[in-house]
Amino acid sequence: MPTRRFDVVILGGGNAGMGVTVATREAGLKVAMIEPDLLGGTCPNRGCMPKKVLVAAAHTLDEIERAPRHITSQSVSRASTGRH
Repeated sequence: MPTRRFDVVILGGGNAGMGVTVATREAGLKVAMIEPDLLGGTCPNRGCMPKKVLVAAAHTLDEIERAPRHITSQSVSRASTGRH
């Protein structure tokens, strides 16, 4: 295997690693990133982002379930005429 040379080696492809990689590349440095799992780290793959998607879906389903309680004949009439 041939030897490769880098100016900077980033350990981990999470938020911090991705930010540092961009900055060092923009500075013209040759960068290697070592990430044994998914790029982006925990947040976008298993943590914050998936949780937010699930919470938003649950909220939407709850709103749909509760919607009939908010509909009255008057609100239907206003919606169909476009007058408020």
